[in-house]
Amino acid sequence: MFKWKWILIALVISMLFAQGCTTETEEPSTPLSIEQHIKKTRDDINELEDFESKLNEQGFVKSHSSSNKIGDMVTFSYSVFRKDEVGYVHIEFTDEGKASDELNLDFDTNETDKPRIIHSDGLNSSNDDPYRFQPSSGLDKQWIGIYFEGKKAASIPNGAIVLSYGSDSWRSQY
Repeated sequence: MFKWKWILIALVISMLFAQGCTTETEEPSTPLSIEQHIKKTRDDINELEDFESKLNEQGFVKSHSSSNKIGDMVTFSYSVFRKDEVGYVHIEFTDEGKASDELNLDFDTNETDKPRIIHSDGLNSSNDDPYRFQPSSGLDKQWIGIYFEGKKAASIPNGAIVLSYGSDSWRSQY
């Protein structure tokens, strides 16, 4: 009886050890960065309105939204969201009948800190210049997001943004 007791204890310990070893080998999930979270959310959602609702659920308030054109051929929606001293600009192209020219973004960083450029997979950005894109198959259904923080605590950053596509450009305030 004494021998069976030790065998049973050894069996229980070995089972617990084996179970502990398998759970220890599982890699802990690393949290997503802000850029990864925004990109994943936008890629997972088909409609722009649903994406904007997700931003609203995260506490972002839309402060400006408009439909715009660069020249005669490129149509896009432009939205600015704010949450305390953080801002997010979302540009989504809805129509484009022009050859795939280079897209350039000029973002005023006088009042902003740590701007993070996020974009759809169809916009290939340059490693040297994250504000320059070469669309792989035109601009239709492509998007760019800019997440930024204010340089001063408790201040809402403001500035200008310029989009250039080919020889045409568009400018607005955020």
